[in-house]
Amino acid sequence: MFHELVHNSRNRKINAEFAAWYGDLGMAAWCSGKHLHGCAKWLRGGAREEHSHAMNLYEFLVSQNLNVQMVPLDVPRTEVAPGEFRERGMCHDVMI
Repeated sequence: MFHELVHNSRNRKINAEFAAWYGDLGMAAWCSGKHLHGCAKWLRGGAREEHSHAMNLYEFLVSQNLNVQMVPLDVPRTEVAPGEFRERGMCHDVMI
């Protein structure tokens, strides 16, 4: 039972990390479109970090011959109000 709980928890974490990766890329795209290239670069760095976290967990489950359960990702928002994007990014990091 404990093994199954940990396995399910790891799968949820993988999907949360991929969702964070996708969300960061969406915000980076928004910033690039607004010519906020420094912000876009910072968000792309965050996206790489989230992707790395997801892949580390993914590789661990695969190395243990455990099933990786992927779920569809929601479309990331690409429209953000000026003061909202910092707040969204900070809230997102807290959730993950």
